[in-house]
This record gives sequence, structure tokens and C-alpha cells, in this order.
Amino acid sequence: MGFLDPEKILVVLVIALIVLGPERLPRAAHQLGSAWRELTRVREQVTEEIRSALPEDMPSIPRMPRGVVSGFIADLTRPMADPRSKAGPEGGDPTDTSSGVDPDAGEVLGVLVPGDDFAVPPDDPSMN
Repeated sequence: MGFLDPEKILVVLVIALIVLGPERLPRAAHQLGSAWRELTRVREQVTEEIRSALPEDMPSIPRMPRGVVSGFIADLTRPMADPRSKAGPEGGDPTDTSSGVDPDAGEVLGVLVPGDDFAVPPDDPSMN
């Protein structure tokens, strides 16, 4: 229970005492404990079954360092630079190609920019 500190557990217990009352609280706690043990048992069985099905010499998947995924998501959500301007989205270095703009070519590298004139050709009846 790494995400529950003692104060949060105490608040949950007080709320459970108020909602269930002192007569039903012990039985509910017993049922909750039984369900937790059953879930743990099932999880261990599934884990053991998966491990037994995998070959012994299978290479392990390397773990990604912390922050790699959040940094990747931050890069995806960063605003794109307007290819018609020489500055990046924050008015930075115009020679920076990390925003998808190649300043030497003067065009966007495989990215559609909102506001560009892009028309979908009409359907050709002879193609159907």
C-alpha cells in the first residue's frame, strides 16, 4: 500500500465506521481481507503460469529510466513551430531543427501544419 499513508487509512476507517456502523464493520473487514487474499493468490498463480510458459533462456526486457516516458509525452504535447516563421514556438533559435522545421529547405518535414491549404480531392466515380 505504497500510495496510502496512515492519515488516509485512518480517514477511510472512520468513514467506514460511520457508513457501516460498529456491528457490520468487523464482518466487512473480514470479507475485504478474504477478497484481498484471493486476489493475491490468483495474481501469484497467473504470474507462475506465465513464467512456466516462457522459455528459460528468454532475454529480459530492459527497464526504462524514470522520466523517459513523461519527457516523451512532454515532447509530443509541445506546440509546433509555424514553418513560415524563422523562429521556433518560443521564439528561439531559427536553425533549431528539433521542432520539425528544416530552415535550409524552408518546409515542414512530414508534418501538416494547421492553416495550410490542404484540400481533399473529390471522389472519382470511375474508381468505384
